Amino acid sequence: MPTPIPILDTIVVHADISGDRTDRFMSAACYVARASELGTAVEQWNALLLEAGVTHFHATDFFAFQKQFKGWHQTRDRHADFERRFAAIAANAGLLGCATVVDNVAFGQDLMHLLDAEDRTHPSNDPRIMSLMRCLVQAANMLDRVRAPAQQMGSVLVFVEEEHGFGRYVTSFDESKKRGEKWTRWFRRIAPASKLIAPVQMADLLAYECWRRVADLEANRNAPMRPAFKLLTTGAYDIQVINEHETSVNATLFRRILRDHPSVDTQNRPLMDT
Repeated sequence: MPTPIPILDTIVVHADISGDRTDRFMSAACYVARASELGTAVEQWNALLLEAGVTHFHATDFFAFQKQFKGWHQTRDRHADFERRFAAIAANAGLLGCATVVDNVAFGQDLMHLLDAEDRTHPSNDPRIMSLMRCLVQAANMLDRVRAPAQQMGSVLVFVEEEHGFGRYVTSFDESKKRGEKWTRWFRRIAPASKLIAPVQMADLLAYECWRRVADLEANRNAPMRPAFKLLTTGAYDIQVINEHETSVNATLFRRILRDHPSVDTQNRPLMDT
């Protein structure tokens, strides 16, 4: 079990989302960290960026040898070395990783229309919102497991990479917070963060590798772990997949709740709360 978080060590969460509606899978990942651990990881990450000669890390670009990583395919050993070193930083620093991977096809077939029926101003019928908020459920549970100090409950800031449509995450979270949904208990608010800051780039790598791992297993149940994924999962982590089975189970439960309670009490809703 990770070391309990000291009372005076501020906790922060940084998150990122990988994939879009056109992909089979979408993933959201975040790192929960105390300020002291985050400082160590950021220092190491930025030093590695400097050594690599790039301004920031983006997993899609790195593994596709494009943009700032164009031409790296000509030096495969160097690329593999940086892959291992980037992937090892978060776990070595003691950051707590969480990720949710959503099967977009199953989500659209089994859940989206049911989520339209939620008694909410801002429904969670968007797989991007669902993946992020479900990831934060895992983060809240992680904070419980590491015995984070109760004094910080309700004060943890969540930084998410700012992107087009970022406001939907804020409004969805704010409504959940106002409704007193259990999963929001640790968090104060969602704030935008630049892709140029190291913790968001770390979350991007985790989101990308979890997305790739699930996609690889979908194609081949015996697919070997990618080097980066193996290193990312050497620390404390929680990865969940909302696949066809999970969406079917949730849909059955949700239909029952809608039938028995037309005005849905989110505290009893299985999709988000624990």
